[in-house]
Amino acid sequence: KFRGSNKMKVHIIVDFMYLYYKYKFTIDSNRIRRLTATMPQQKEDGTVEDTKTDISYIYYPIKEIEGFRRQFEKDGYEVVMSICFDSPSVRKDENAQYKSNRTKKLSDIDLNQIGHIKYLLREAGYNIYWAQGYEADDLIANLVKQYANDFYYTVIYTPDTDMLVHINSKVGVNRYKVGKNYTAVAVSNFSSYCSEEFKCNIPYNALMLYKACVGDKSDVIPGISNFGVKAFDRLVDCLNEKGVNWAEIGTPEKTMEVLNIYSDVLTPQQLAQATESLHLVRHMEIEGSLTAPLSISTEESRNQAYSKYEMYSLIK
Repeated sequence: KFRGSNKMKVHIIVDFMYLYYKYKFTIDSNRIRRLTATMPQQKEDGTVEDTKTDISYIYYPIKEIEGFRRQFEKDGYEVVMSICFDSPSVRKDENAQYKSNRTKKLSDIDLNQIGHIKYLLREAGYNIYWAQGYEADDLIANLVKQYANDFYYTVIYTPDTDMLVHINSKVGVNRYKVGKNYTAVAVSNFSSYCSEEFKCNIPYNALMLYKACVGDKSDVIPGISNFGVKAFDRLVDCLNEKGVNWAEIGTPEKTMEVLNIYSDVLTPQQLAQATESLHLVRHMEIEGSLTAPLSISTEESRNQAYSKYEMYSLIK
C-alpha cells in the first residue's frame, strides 16, 4: 500500500443532499436525539445574547461525512474530501417531465441549515462544489473525469444508481440504500450488483444503455415505450451475438454509437425514444474546469470550524 512515509491519496466525493434528507426525516420523526449548542443570537433590538440553538440538522450530516474520512484514514490513506451540492438543473427547461415526481421542497430554514453546513465544511478544510444550473450528479461526473487519475482511488458516496456509470479501475461507489446502509460497488461486482438491482442482465458499463432503453422511474426518464427488463435481456443477448465490447460503452457518446451501429436491433421509433432518454441520462459538461480538489482537512481546521457549534466530537 505504501512507499516509505508517503501515503496513497484517496478522493472521497459526497453527493450531499441525501444526507440532509436522511437526517431531516429522522429528526422530524423523533427517531434520533436532538442536539443543542450555546450560540450568540442577534435579537430584534440589535443586541446579542447567548441562546440554546438546535444544531441537529447540521451535526448529523457532518458527523456521517466525518465518518467517511475517518474510515479511510484508519486504513492508512491520505484523504481528500469533496462535497457536492445541488442546484436546480437546466434539464427541467429541456424536459418538463424530468424529475417531475420530486415534490419535496426545501424550506427557508432548511436552506439556512445547508448554508451553515457548507460554511463549516469549507472551514474544516473540505472542497465544496456548487454551480448554478447543475445537479450534484453533474459536478461529481466532472470531478471524476478531470481528476480521477490524480488519486490512487476515488470513492463516491451516493444513493443514486446514475453514479454507478463512473465505476472503473480507479473509481468505486459506496451506494446508500434505506434499510441496507452502504454497499461498495466496483468493477468486480458491478454486473452482479446491477443485475440484482434491476432484475435483468446488465454487463459492466451497460447501465447507461439500460436507462436509455428501459428508463428510470425515479427520475421520470421514459426510455422506450413498453420496453421492459425482458426486452433488455434480449437486447443484451443480441448485442453479445454481434460482438459488442461492453467495456468500451460507458459514456453517452459510446452508448449512442452502439445504438446507431446496431440500429437494426431496434425500430426507428425505438431508437428515437432511446436517444431522447439518453440525453436525460447523460451528465452535463460544466464549462471550464472545476477547481482541483486540493484542500485537505486537518484537526486544527476542524477544531476551528466545529468548536463554534460545540461539536467537539467531530474534531479528531
